[in-house]
Amino acid sequence: MIRGLFVFFIFLSFSVLAQQPLPPFGSAFRQDLVATVRISIHPDTLALLLHPDNWGNERMFPAQFQYQAGQSTQTVQQVGFRLRGNTSMAAQKKPFKVSFNTYIPGAKWNGLEKLNLNAHHNDPAHFRAKLCWDLIRDAGVPGSRTSFVKLYINDEYKGLYTNVEHIDEEFTKRYFDGIGRGNLYKCLYPAPLKFISYNPDDYKFESGGRRAYEQKINDFTDDYRDLEQFIRTLNLSPQEGFECAFEEIFNVDYFLRYLALDVLSGNWDGYSFNQNNFYLYKNQRTGQFEYIPYDLDNTFGIDWFNVNWATRNIYEWSPSNDARPLYQKVLASPDFRQRFSNYIHEYLVSVFTVENITAKIDYYMALITEPMLEDTYRTLDYGFDEEAFLQSPFEAFGLHVKSGIIPFVQQRFNSAAQQLDFYNHVPAIEKMWVVHDLPINT
Repeated sequence: MIRGLFVFFIFLSFSVLAQQPLPPFGSAFRQDLVATVRISIHPDTLALLLHPDNWGNERMFPAQFQYQAGQSTQTVQQVGFRLRGNTSMAAQKKPFKVSFNTYIPGAKWNGLEKLNLNAHHNDPAHFRAKLCWDLIRDAGVPGSRTSFVKLYINDEYKGLYTNVEHIDEEFTKRYFDGIGRGNLYKCLYPAPLKFISYNPDDYKFESGGRRAYEQKINDFTDDYRDLEQFIRTLNLSPQEGFECAFEEIFNVDYFLRYLALDVLSGNWDGYSFNQNNFYLYKNQRTGQFEYIPYDLDNTFGIDWFNVNWATRNIYEWSPSNDARPLYQKVLASPDFRQRFSNYIHEYLVSVFTVENITAKIDYYMALITEPMLEDTYRTLDYGFDEEAFLQSPFEAFGLHVKSGIIPFVQQRFNSAAQQLDFYNHVPAIEKMWVVHDLPINT
């Protein structure tokens, strides 16, 4: 049993004070119903869009977009429409992107320039990613808003999708600095943040036909000097004095919060294990880089490495045979490790409890069962039948689905609580203290 210390936080650190308020879900991300997205596109154009020659080239195709939510129907006559993702483009149930400003520069829908429609074909529950995004939001840190939608293309039901807020200059403006024009780097495998050289151009290397560190805002400049400085400071600063030097250029506090949620949810497909699926944004208000997570479906018992992510040591998350300096060097700092431990504990007594997550799952299941059971595309890639969906909160499915979600949470809660280092204060944060016990679930 762990002695717990947590009720209310008064955030005093500079990074937290500089945070934009989290925006409401709004009409684009309805939480109380499953909206309907209808895409109308010429059949020949659709065939061209789906052709393997156009997988991954980010070419947009003209289409019409309609969004129905309750009694409201909104139509955008011309949008860009394409496949999105990486290996998921080859799936039978494919993910898509909608762009509202492809043909009309500056055009937006409900304040958004783009939407991601994620298929989550590898998850029999479909909602592992949404659960992660909702936990991030519950923890008070920036993360994409999400909702469930039914997708029709030319009146054919393509199944249940998750509508995920796109990470771009609108996102960075909305969540970070009110400006949104700092450099934004999309970091995909292999993006280990290892030091290569003092030459910024050396960080423009490609893998699989794209840059591992791809500049997404201000890309016309093709200027990687700030990324080189960030990676150099991370890797070459001596451990003594590292905390001060690194915190000047990086929002360490937010990274530690995301990291705590990663190791609790079993997210192995982010930076710390798989050098994948994250953004770095240069906050124009603070001058610090911000870490932003991305693609959270490989969580809560999804596994391709034959690793039990529910019991993996929270302080040894990265692979033992490969460097992950942002994880390893940060946790080598006693102060940063202390803060990470504090956040693990905070979440174990707040957002990452069996009761909280079970309540969310119950709500999701009530909301999406009907459209999921009508979704014939969900069965095509891994044979996820009706039973696989209905029992997904409780049971493994085999193959890569090694655990039901609730058993995973129970096991992860217990192992994380047992692995947690003792601590007695939280740096840069004042608390109103109430002592209570943190029980171990059995």
